[in-house]
Amino acid sequence: MHTVGSTPLRTDPPPTPDYAALQKTVEKCEMSSVEFDHLIFEAIRTGTEVKPIAVWSILACVDLYQRVLLTREELGEGLARLIRAGRVAEAAQSTYFNSTGKSSSQVFSGLSEAAHDQGFDFYRRLAQEVADEDTDDL
Repeated sequence: MHTVGSTPLRTDPPPTPDYAALQKTVEKCEMSSVEFDHLIFEAIRTGTEVKPIAVWSILACVDLYQRVLLTREELGEGLARLIRAGRVAEAAQSTYFNSTGKSSSQVFSGLSEAAHDQGFDFYRRLAQEVADEDTDDL
């Protein structure tokens, strides 16, 4: 047996991974993204065709409720599910409205990396301005 100082080093092979447990963990992670759909819808619920909701507003709403910023994939997949379900529609690229009970297109143009990044950057700047105003009041 090899040692480092007085600590013995293991020389036996690492244990075989439990692939079934690993698959269950992956499935739980995949299912958790669906949980954001409710929050995405809540962010869009008040949006109309005339006054749709922008990406930055959706990111802000989810962050305020869950203290998490959605990745482009999480937001895009959630929007796609809501659009397919007829709960949300796309007014223009990267703006959305509540289409529950309305006849609306179920076509989703996708959420580009640029649109997500632009929404994220706008929300980040807005949050920083609010934080700066709060420190100015002290």
